[in-house]
Amino acid sequence: MRKKRQTFSKEFKLEAVRLLERSNRTPNEIAIDLGVRRNQLYKWQEQLNSQGDNAFRGSGRKPVDQSDELTRLRKELEKVTEECDILKKAAVHSTEQCNTYTELLICMRTVYETYIYSRRERLSF
Repeated sequence: MRKKRQTFSKEFKLEAVRLLERSNRTPNEIAIDLGVRRNQLYKWQEQLNSQGDNAFRGSGRKPVDQSDELTRLRKELEKVTEECDILKKAAVHSTEQCNTYTELLICMRTVYETYIYSRRERLSF
């Protein structure tokens, strides 16, 4: 059976990194006390050093700032615009076919009426 993946809060990770950097204890001792792998402590330390306040944002993909949200919204707008264009083209194509069918019916009616009219003239003689 698979183990459930452990999740740790931002505060827990910050405290673990603080202990790693400021404590006189070895990384192995800290990792054992916290119930994490020693390598994980080093990864958290690297994330905090490279990303600063943006480190440990939580699970999932959350926008860091407005530019990320703007990028996401632009992509969504592009997708919706493309879908709308496809629907417009389909509607125009459908209308053209409808118009062609209507013209055909009108033409057939005209031919039929001409045929009936010409028969009446022939019969009247």
